[in-house]
Amino acid sequence: MIEAAEASAAAELGVVLHLSPAAARARSDFASGLLRRLPETLKALEAGGITERAAKVLWEETRDLSVADAARIERDCLERAKNSTPASFGRHVRKRVEELDPAAARKRHERARTERRVSMSPAGDGMAWISLLLPAEEAVAVYGVIDAAARQKVPGDARTLDQRKADAVVDLITRPGTQDPRVGYVVHLHGEAGPSATGADEGFVQVQGGERIPAARARAKADLTVHHPSVPVDIAALLADYNSRPDIYRPPARLRRAIRARDKHCRFPGCRIPADRCELDHTIAFEIGGRTVYFNLSALCKFHHRIKHMPGWACSQDEHGVLTWTTPTGQVFITRPPPPVGDEPPDFEQPPPTPSPWTRAGAARTAAPAPGPDDEPPF
Repeated sequence: MIEAAEASAAAELGVVLHLSPAAARARSDFASGLLRRLPETLKALEAGGITERAAKVLWEETRDLSVADAARIERDCLERAKNSTPASFGRHVRKRVEELDPAAARKRHERARTERRVSMSPAGDGMAWISLLLPAEEAVAVYGVIDAAARQKVPGDARTLDQRKADAVVDLITRPGTQDPRVGYVVHLHGEAGPSATGADEGFVQVQGGERIPAARARAKADLTVHHPSVPVDIAALLADYNSRPDIYRPPARLRRAIRARDKHCRFPGCRIPADRCELDHTIAFEIGGRTVYFNLSALCKFHHRIKHMPGWACSQDEHGVLTWTTPTGQVFITRPPPPVGDEPPDFEQPPPTPSPWTRAGAARTAAPAPGPDDEPPF
């Protein structure tokens, strides 16, 4: 009866909102799922505390769990939605689901893998979209080859990078073997270097770009690598090596690799463009005395590199690689280097507010003891 009632409600919703049957059923499932399984998420959405997209992330990632386990994920993750992008929040929730029920998460990964496909749809004006749904590690490799082929710019070529990527796809598929044989791409995986304590590949690893896949599938594709300053090493010796040429503008190859390994992606708040497609920026500009050293460099995509140098923007970096951004309106945001494995810091972390002298004086007055009956003015 409940299923029939939900189907009827979805059908009516589709008629009223002019939705296809599939879209109407998805909208109905989402609403009923929040009502029955994620009541705190529904309250936060109604109060404007989170976005609808963040609520959908929680719903979609927990729908295969029991009601009790879904409630645990909701308690652990809901606050995170307020200062993360939807993509980052989704990765955080998926990791929590993996930790809570790894067997179910592995089954879900394998079920999703069976849904890989290619589709085409019209885009108008004589154009069409081709979309691929692939396992994350294969998608990273495919996109990397396309990107590498497109970046082999010929002198005098007026095409944009996007246009060269589109043309490279056509060349790679319809004229295979005509490209430079040096074009290739390495997929970087971040995780434990060996199998689990039981001898089985039970865990999950992070693919370059942030998605996580079962370790067993990862090991069938590539070696796992961890390259990050937080791995136990002689930090002083490592930094001395990285900072061996502070007086030259272009960072040496070892320093470039270290910065990209540390940052993983653009360090502007909320940006996820991979570090290997970013430019390396001197936090303190080289022309005004900034050195080419580990804690004065960061990965910024071309767009946000330009933004940093626009009037009103400011950026500083501390000895831990933490960047503090100040916008033209005075808003302050912090981005921290992602750890080699595990959760990334929030996308939009803000420092705690500093009370003004007036606020501190008011607090002091409030904290002062009330005058006693024998006190004389002034109190």
